[in-house]
Amino acid sequence: MNHFPRKIGFTVYNEKPEDYFDYAFEHKLKHIEINLEKDYSELARFDKKRVRKINKLAKETNIKLSLHLPFSLDEANAFTFRKNPKILHLRESILLAKNIKATHIIAHIGRFEWYPVEHLSRRKALEKFVKFLLTVLDFCEENKVVICLENLIPVNESADHYLLGDKIDDFKFIFSQVESKFLKFCLDTGHANCGEGVLKFLFALQDKLDCIHYHDNNGLSDEHKQVGEGTVPWLNFAKKIIEIDFKGLFISECRNVEPHKSAELIREYFQQIKEHHH
Repeated sequence: MNHFPRKIGFTVYNEKPEDYFDYAFEHKLKHIEINLEKDYSELARFDKKRVRKINKLAKETNIKLSLHLPFSLDEANAFTFRKNPKILHLRESILLAKNIKATHIIAHIGRFEWYPVEHLSRRKALEKFVKFLLTVLDFCEENKVVICLENLIPVNESADHYLLGDKIDDFKFIFSQVESKFLKFCLDTGHANCGEGVLKFLFALQDKLDCIHYHDNNGLSDEHKQVGEGTVPWLNFAKKIIEIDFKGLFISECRNVEPHKSAELIREYFQQIKEHHH
């Protein structure tokens, strides 16, 4: 059984994805994730001509694409009663994803004010988010676009708001309420390492796992370090990936390092396991 990660790609932040197809092709990287990190105004820059160009490059190089939405959908906040403009943007993002034949969209769930009682506010916010999701998933289904919800880093206890998606139970609740093949999970190794742990997230949500964002840190802050420079247990992570038979996508979010180098490093852990078994 070859469990070597074959589908490895990388995120392009605030730069033109068009400029990266040659690099990806040359280094046998299979995927480019377009991160609309700044805000949704970037959507307007993807006009028909540009989409055609991106599609042409993707076809020539046999590289797949995905979209990473700006920070969060924030549809969960129990205190937001206004019509959220992000819903319009989300629909536009889904249409863009369809037009560039994206494999999926990555989204963060959002934040919630924790007072008066954190766990009750959290539950209320999750219920609100589920209602919102149900309206969005019809549109996803129509356009054949998968949304992957990504886990986040726990917020400092003294903050005035918390984030949804920093706990495994948040995802368990959402997936127990919403059954759709257009709703999946994206595991962020760095975020999980600062929370309940990479292996626990993997184990608990393996059935919904569609994509992995990989980078390292010291377990205290979201540093986006190179693989092996922090405390993420990479060897056990690779073992677990093999155990659950995950053959999906790995996206490098290691900063200040060329993606093909982090791809080599992550492959080394799989290599070690392979050698150990022979």
